[in-house]
Amino acid sequence: MSEIILIGLGASGLACAMELQQHGIAFTAFEKEPVPGGLTRSERVDGFTFDYGPHIILDTPKLFDRLSLDLEDCACQSTIFLNTAKILSIPSPIQHHLHLLPLAQRIRIFSDILRRNANQPSLKPNNFHEHILAQSGKTLFGLFFEGYESKRLRFPLTGIDASMPNRIQPPALAHLFGVGAMTAQSACGGHDARFKYPRAGGIDNLPNAMMATLPNGQIHFQHVLTEIDLQKKQVTFANRRQVFFGHLVLSLPLPEIILLLKNVPKAITEAAEQLVYSSLYILNLGIDEPLSPPWAIGRTPRQDTDFYRVTIPTHYSKACAPSGSDSLTVEVAHHEQRYPLSEQEARQRIYAGLKQLDILTSPDHIAVEWLHNVRYGHIIYNHKTRAALELIFSYLNENGVYGCGKYGEWRDMLMSHAMQSGINTAQQIISATAAKK
Repeated sequence: MSEIILIGLGASGLACAMELQQHGIAFTAFEKEPVPGGLTRSERVDGFTFDYGPHIILDTPKLFDRLSLDLEDCACQSTIFLNTAKILSIPSPIQHHLHLLPLAQRIRIFSDILRRNANQPSLKPNNFHEHILAQSGKTLFGLFFEGYESKRLRFPLTGIDASMPNRIQPPALAHLFGVGAMTAQSACGGHDARFKYPRAGGIDNLPNAMMATLPNGQIHFQHVLTEIDLQKKQVTFANRRQVFFGHLVLSLPLPEIILLLKNVPKAITEAAEQLVYSSLYILNLGIDEPLSPPWAIGRTPRQDTDFYRVTIPTHYSKACAPSGSDSLTVEVAHHEQRYPLSEQEARQRIYAGLKQLDILTSPDHIAVEWLHNVRYGHIIYNHKTRAALELIFSYLNENGVYGCGKYGEWRDMLMSHAMQSGINTAQQIISATAAKK
């Protein structure tokens, strides 16, 4: 049995396995599900293909060169539904389309930009609220970012650390007058305006293509991890199988990793209790008629809708639905203490919001409904997270344990970043192995 053990075959775990395989390093991998992919999977219901989240491929790490994968280049519109009487929606990102806002709002944004430029370099922000405010200005913060980020994270923005990863671009004076507003990227939307997606429909084509590069004999499915014994360097599964390791790579959620450790120090347990997240209800709908909106991705900072994002996957992949049909994916963030929400309440609020925004005025044309809950939807950095992670990873790495991917590293990532995390972890192990020789 190989001393390098991988547990979890989502996008990051598969990328780690591919990188080890590329360098001729032996490993053994275990996955709790009967198929690979983790949340990078698809469900097929009555002719509709629903992803476990609205996955798109924004970047292609070098490992894509080794995959037999038919990807289509997609260019899609995205929009923001604003809570204003004079305009319902504006293309995303809002910073690139400021010229479409009412004159009074543009004047206030103009003042915000001048104030921001005059105050550069500004004081270091103390929290995420202050960071976004410094980037966007007071007007844009109130118009979009405050409502959107609060709904997405379900956590007070003042309680989030200023180092929380984000992709907020500051507004520019030129965009107030339409100058540069129609660049190749911003004409359709923001960073997600142009991307790739499997031509055949379904993001699980990606993990399947990654699996095809790996040796079957080293991959084991339906193995649920139940215990990690760092002293014995041994992992135990629900089927009572036990495996020894020299290096252990885990892409499980970090709080669950700590719970699986045998005889874990109290300081590590307490650090894990500081890790914060929000959960997601993802409602997928199959519609038996075409949907009229021209956009594929809609963001909703408005407080009269509970969901923060709605996607029309069939606007970038017709293969996701039968001919003449469309599909919707709606995301509502929640948390069992901070924002409790039952599945039934989530459904009711989603349908009310879709009607409010005139996206789906009647449920009569819903052919298929599939709702699932992602417990670790968004990872949040509060003011204790960074110190907690330093303590946890110091302890794990000293014992030959590595976390990879969004959950294992406990860091907000796009799918391509998660795959790069797996590659980086493999290279770390390769270096450590070489150093021992």
